[in-house]
Amino acid sequence: PSAALESMLRAVDLWRGDPAEMAAEEWALPAVEERRQRVVGLAVRAGELLLASGEPDEARRMGGAALGADPWSERAHGLVVAAHLAADDKGSARRALGRYRAALADLGVPHDDTETTLRKIVRRFDPPGGPGGGSPGGPPGPGAGPPASPGASLGQPGVARA
Repeated sequence: PSAALESMLRAVDLWRGDPAEMAAEEWALPAVEERRQRVVGLAVRAGELLLASGEPDEARRMGGAALGADPWSERAHGLVVAAHLAADDKGSARRALGRYRAALADLGVPHDDTETTLRKIVRRFDPPGGPGGGSPGGPPGPGAGPPASPGASLGQPGVARA
């Protein structure tokens, strides 16, 4: 797995954006989009692995790289929020969640309330041995339940603190 992670990190670091000469040609758009989505997927997966390895700063960097390629990637926004939470940076997590909600609004996509969105993110990125015992991208571990109140951990108004 570490060799795969290293390869993912190298591939993401090589991305310099859409090739301008190809992005302007209609015939090339599907290939450009496929490459963009591949980079986003690699960056998010690498970030998930880094987060599970206890490296929230590098995970956040990968989330940022994914958002640089696709500003509306739900998985990338979730990764960034989860990385801030893992680093116990509640203010940055709150701001990242606001950017995620703004991206959804840009697309005209209705979004869940803040607490529901946070529960989804926390469930998805709950580290092994954490409160739910789950793993990134995988099912929650044994005895996993919803977090007490993720909204409360971010100081969300109207959310009871656990």
